[in-house]
Amino acid sequence: MAFGAGNIAVGQAPFGLGVYTMPPPPPAPARDAAYIDPATRDYALRADGELARMPTTRQQVMLVLTQLVGSSTVDPSGTALPDRMDERFAASASTEVRSRLQPLIVGRALTLEGVDIETGDYGRALVIVRYRDLATGRSETVRL
Repeated sequence: MAFGAGNIAVGQAPFGLGVYTMPPPPPAPARDAAYIDPATRDYALRADGELARMPTTRQQVMLVLTQLVGSSTVDPSGTALPDRMDERFAASASTEVRSRLQPLIVGRALTLEGVDIETGDYGRALVIVRYRDLATGRSETVRL
């Protein structure tokens, strides 16, 4: 004669006594984004092999500014700086940078404090974007 639930003997059923322990909570998601080195435009690692971190808004600004038109097969948009460095280059480049950052401004991620375009020798330009990160409340500067 079997004892238990129905025709299952005691100890062979999915019922029983025991101590249930809760598994540890999953690690908290990183509040910051992966750090992008402005010089190499690649992710940077810390000494322990983990990804270095940076504020999410800063990463978004860098990604918006470094993605050029036609550089992605998935996203056809991108920054289109003027091809020639003439007297209108700085104004055109500044307007383009401001328009590319508009979704972050409208999305309340940042307030734009300024865009400076410095032209140098050999057809090089330096884009300097100053903004206030609304998530952290800090003023940031990105140089690309």
